[in-house]
Amino acid sequence: MLVLILISIVVFIFLVLIIYRDPFHDFFSPQILLTLFFILFYIFPSFQFVQGDDYFTKTVGIFFAGVSPTEIDRINTIIVAFISFVCLIWGIYFSFWIKVSRVFHKTSVKSEIFWNKYNYYNIIFLYVIVGVLETLLFVGISGGALSIILNLENKFQIMSGKYIFTFGYMFLSIASLLILLHDKKITFSFVLLLLTSILSASLLINRGIIFIILGLILLSYNYYIKQLSTKRVFLLSILGLFGAVFYKVLQVFIITNWNFKYLFSEYFFLAIARDLFGDVLIGPQQLYFALKGIPSILGFQYGKTIIGFLISLIPSTFFINKPMFSGAGIYTQELFPAIFHSGTTIPPGLVGELYMNFSIFGVVLGMFICGLFLGSVFYDMKLKKSAFLIVFYSFSIISFLYLLRGEFLLLNKYLIFLFLFWIALRFSS
Repeated sequence: MLVLILISIVVFIFLVLIIYRDPFHDFFSPQILLTLFFILFYIFPSFQFVQGDDYFTKTVGIFFAGVSPTEIDRINTIIVAFISFVCLIWGIYFSFWIKVSRVFHKTSVKSEIFWNKYNYYNIIFLYVIVGVLETLLFVGISGGALSIILNLENKFQIMSGKYIFTFGYMFLSIASLLILLHDKKITFSFVLLLLTSILSASLLINRGIIFIILGLILLSYNYYIKQLSTKRVFLLSILGLFGAVFYKVLQVFIITNWNFKYLFSEYFFLAIARDLFGDVLIGPQQLYFALKGIPSILGFQYGKTIIGFLISLIPSTFFINKPMFSGAGIYTQELFPAIFHSGTTIPPGLVGELYMNFSIFGVVLGMFICGLFLGSVFYDMKLKKSAFLIVFYSFSIISFLYLLRGEFLLLNKYLIFLFLFWIALRFSS
């Protein structure tokens, strides 16, 4: 507990230094968001973790035959998590020294987009048509919307063999983003396309995608159109929380066949609590199982899952007997075989996957590189204020927050989205 308290104090000092030392900081800067996320994802649940009271270890730790982490195991987990955070922040400030410290004399000027009206409307029309067709094809191949709804708890069955038809939400969200950048205000067409893209994403049974879409829109609006006040950010966060609760309530009703007797049952409240807070509370546990089971049970992967996101883009039709490159798949198959064979996976988290590939050296170097990349994009965006850099940073930081509790395989859709947005912006301006 003493180690955790000391780490918490150091993190708080980091946050204070960020606010007072960096002239470019704001609420959505990588230092602020990542520090807050680290507190939420590692510091907060670690107080429960070090006391031995963690639901995840008791229910998911099937492979370890109910063996609870020792005090040394718990301390080691928290120390590795803290090392990863420090390396991430160092990477950001190293990029600050490279990008900003030598160019304070330069003035940051917002770069306006010069739209080609004809191309702009053609791109919007094309992306909407492709997005809608992709979504309809996905629904049709999956057996219809009703089949998807009835199989909400079996995501793998729904997604299997349909990867090429899962990009509809990207086209629709990019179209809505272009409208926002073009009109510089909230319009009916923007809201309609945004809701359509969220509906398309919800069919993939992945609330993380919805989180990324909304975060992208929010940050793009903040940096390109009008800076949001702290009060508005707080209110939007509350609305987002209510939205997440409503999404889960709807999902529970669908799974229980619209049986309203579950409304005030223990099952109902546990389902919502586990869904909303489960992803936050499992941070230390994800990392603990990686440290405990690698390399004693699962050997180091030496980059296999890190570069695997590129190879995963090759359809299985053209790559017969394609091996598994998913960090979550390999992690779950070896450490939790019962869970894997039930048709689901547990992501190791970014820190866990870096350790899974190159031990503690992978954590140190990998997190430093991530910080260097995010910091470079942020300071470039602050200095040049171009629309592409604003969207590039907004999408990168939101995706990275999701990646921290996910796996490297998520990067394939990250690259596809940025490529599709670059094409749309390039040919409409």
